[in-house]
Amino acid sequence: MFAAALLLSLTAPTFGIGRPAVGQPIAFPVQIPPAEKENPVVTRYDLRFAFRLKENRLEADTWIAVKNNTSRPIPEIPFLLYRLFDVHEAVDGTGAALPFAQTVVKFSDERSLQANLVLVRLKTPLLPEKDVSVRLKYEGTLWGYPEVMAYVKDRIDENYSLLRPDALAYPILAGASFRSLMAAFRSAFTYRVQAEVPAGYLVACGGRLLEPEKKAESTVFRFESFAPTWRVDVAAARFKVIEDQGAGIRIYALPEDEGEARRILEAARRSFRFFSEKFGEIGDLPGFAIIEVPDGWGSQAAGYYVLQAAAAFRDEGRTSELYHEIAHNWNAKAKPAIQRCRYFDEAFASYFQGLAIREFEGEEAFEKFMTRLRDRFLQSCDRDEKNGSTPIAEYWREERGENSYTKGAWSLFVLHQAVGDEVFMPLVSDLIREFRVRKVDFKEFEQTAERAAGRSLDLFFKDWIFGVESTRLLREQMNVVRIAERYR
Repeated sequence: MFAAALLLSLTAPTFGIGRPAVGQPIAFPVQIPPAEKENPVVTRYDLRFAFRLKENRLEADTWIAVKNNTSRPIPEIPFLLYRLFDVHEAVDGTGAALPFAQTVVKFSDERSLQANLVLVRLKTPLLPEKDVSVRLKYEGTLWGYPEVMAYVKDRIDENYSLLRPDALAYPILAGASFRSLMAAFRSAFTYRVQAEVPAGYLVACGGRLLEPEKKAESTVFRFESFAPTWRVDVAAARFKVIEDQGAGIRIYALPEDEGEARRILEAARRSFRFFSEKFGEIGDLPGFAIIEVPDGWGSQAAGYYVLQAAAAFRDEGRTSELYHEIAHNWNAKAKPAIQRCRYFDEAFASYFQGLAIREFEGEEAFEKFMTRLRDRFLQSCDRDEKNGSTPIAEYWREERGENSYTKGAWSLFVLHQAVGDEVFMPLVSDLIREFRVRKVDFKEFEQTAERAAGRSLDLFFKDWIFGVESTRLLREQMNVVRIAERYR
């Protein structure tokens, strides 16, 4: 089951000056690196895109700084790109041409997903703890992966263009396996983006906007990362910009939704205020962007920005989807082994969304929201009984993290009811503060909760996190107050 993954300033690598020699595709055998082998990591991207909208084509020139943090020399580096992109040049930081091979392959553990696997052979093996810069030039068309991931409709188009790691729109240092791709998403990097679009179009990105350069028939937009992150998202459309400079919130809205963007701006303001009051300030906010994407393209959050589906703009009843995305700014970070459980991001964001609904829309709206989450989980159990028989702590083993949106949120609902406001809010604040940098697992979550409550919560964690008695409680559709009595 494929699911997108989908938050020190580093010095930019020194790149060769002038036009380097061109690396030519060669015929050395393409050996897909085993997923079990650890790959080096990307520490910096310099991404230069030219959107050729009338031709539905992207031209890209990318510099990638790579560090070998493994214990072995690395003779060649694997990159994944979208299946219809073709690499036509590879060089290193000195301007020396690098041999490379590329071929469209199926993922070894997700056969329905195809990508262009590009293997770049280095002049000399990259030794442990050493760095290298690789430049790849590529071009092609982009039509997403809707047959594999329904929301990944990314494309280059005059109406709307979107580049995301979900569609492998820029080189991801990974082998051709889902496991390897997820490992790549766990490393953080800084970036600089340059994107050229025809006059009349704007480019949206989650980084700091630098001064645009206007040309006769096009505009070049530049952005740089606020902090190390795990993804870059770049959109191009005839956006209208609505912003609150004092709050640092900027909204990129589609032209037809410009009026609704003001409601979204106010919803963002009150969300930040509410979560800050409940769980503590998140520190200085250098900026926050809300980038509208077409309906069905998926809402997502990363450091200092969200991609927000158009439905939240057009349907006031779906404004709460924005609360969810903004709530991700108050996530603790999970240890790599359990990150794919999606508990410490999606369970918390879903329950925080519910708390915001209660605050802004009332108790009845909150109860309806939580009932919908329970019903969605029970429907997933009807489709596949393993959704109910797999403990939350084990979701990562079979990519069942989608249940964290539903059952995971209910676990927090029950815990909140069992310990009360006076314990739950400080508990969450402590968890976020302690595990913003240091990463948490379920045992540490239990210890933090018990420390805040001043008593054992062993039965709660056995029922809801490490066991599946909670599935029975949800199937019986017990009132949350009655469920919580088990743990008082």
